[in-house]
Amino acid sequence: MLSSVLSDVAHNLQIGLPMIAIAFLVASAYTDLKDRIIPNRFSLSLFLLFPAYTMTGPISVDVLSHLSWGMLSLLILLPLFAYGKMGGGDVKLIAATATWCGPISGPEFIILTALAGGAMALLVLSPVIRIFLIWGQAVLGLSTVSLIPEKETLPYGVAISIGGVFAIYQAYLG
Repeated sequence: MLSSVLSDVAHNLQIGLPMIAIAFLVASAYTDLKDRIIPNRFSLSLFLLFPAYTMTGPISVDVLSHLSWGMLSLLILLPLFAYGKMGGGDVKLIAATATWCGPISGPEFIILTALAGGAMALLVLSPVIRIFLIWGQAVLGLSTVSLIPEKETLPYGVAISIGGVFAIYQAYLG
């Protein structure tokens, strides 16, 4: 009886924890889009959910390779942060998400993030599309959603979240 209950709890956690990870990614995208900041608590919570997930049961995960993937991404991206080419929140969010993805889903995460970032750059930074977005917001009476930045920045947390949501969903829920 008790083992059956514990098995059900572990199964629910196996599904629930990746869904919570996805929720943190969506929240990160929203705050980055709205305020151009990714709160540390989102990246830290996303990272800490992974060890909790690995302790929940039957699905075997090579924890060391996942942690190595996250650490490697952090080490590669830190110089970009140091030189002001990438935000600290973006670096931490990538490292936390890469930890979830590991070496199997990691390349998919990187590719999807790059594609989403490229599409966003075309939408947000292109002068023609930028004018169209401003005109559309004025005509429709929409308040600006920070998709049109005051300075030439890109809320890359949105692209990171898109890549992460797809990669985590595919790896753990798909």
